[in-house]
Amino acid sequence: MKKIVKVSLILLVILMSTMAIHAIAMPQLSRCLVIDAYEFKQVGNLYYRPDVSEEKITALTTLLEQAKERNLEFWGNTTASPKFIYCDTDDDYRKFGSPMMTPAGTHPHFQSYVIISREGLNLDILAHEICHAELSARVGFVTRALKLPVWFDEGVAMQIDHRNYYSLDSLAVKSNQFTELPDIENMGPAQFWGGNHSDIRMNYLTAKYKIQQWDPEQNLSLFIKKINEGASFEEAYSFNK
Repeated sequence: MKKIVKVSLILLVILMSTMAIHAIAMPQLSRCLVIDAYEFKQVGNLYYRPDVSEEKITALTTLLEQAKERNLEFWGNTTASPKFIYCDTDDDYRKFGSPMMTPAGTHPHFQSYVIISREGLNLDILAHEICHAELSARVGFVTRALKLPVWFDEGVAMQIDHRNYYSLDSLAVKSNQFTELPDIENMGPAQFWGGNHSDIRMNYLTAKYKIQQWDPEQNLSLFIKKINEGASFEEAYSFNK
């Protein structure tokens, strides 16, 4: 009995230590994992504060359905079922989404969480974030984190993001007809998302262009199959080029 108690205490300490490390390293995701403990109203997979107007939630629900349809058209079928957390205040977005204000963001996990700010009530933005969740569901969030470079992940999501701000016509002008592109394939997350607003936009545009040229309709499903069989990113990506 003493041995069982001792082992149980050790396991409890390990569990609590792991939870503490997770909360320190990834505080936003950690809060999302226990979203049911917060004062949010839940309708299906959508969470929002009770004081948010029903008109806004109705509009958001419509946009989410349209964004899901766009993903269904792109992927052929969908496997992800993310939870959506709408944050009507900057404080909530920083608490659950990111310390830096962005329109929306996705935390991939066993269950992905799409965090939406007031500025994220946009079909393209929502389709983009759901696409991240779908890719994560297909390869696993650990593989996504360890194997997929940020430019590839963003480039795939940009295929169904039709904002004029990110048009390839704009990239053609800014890059001298695609001949002067940033070296995104050698960028880590800090480089890809760092720099000034114009540089970040060029990184997204270039990622969109490179994936379009790679032809995801033809190659993406085979790429995912190779990755899931244990291939490296370079092997799976080059195999389909």
